[in-house]
Amino acid sequence: MSKVIVFICGFLALGSRIAYAAVGCSLADPDSDIRRFFPSMSHYVVNYISFENQNPSGLTELENSLRDELDPV
Repeated sequence: MSKVIVFICGFLALGSRIAYAAVGCSLADPDSDIRRFFPSMSHYVVNYISFENQNPSGLTELENSLRDELDPV
């Protein structure tokens, strides 16, 4: 049983790739972006969740850890 688990883990490790993703991405122009992505939509609501308002000290800590300034939205 352990040989099977080791084989599966090795197989997954060989087949894995680095995944790149946009984190904290906000739409530049929500009106035109929504019309372009979802042409059949007739209405929508935009809700912005601000990390800066929810946890200001956490934003500062994260920026310090990453050594970069983040978009707070």
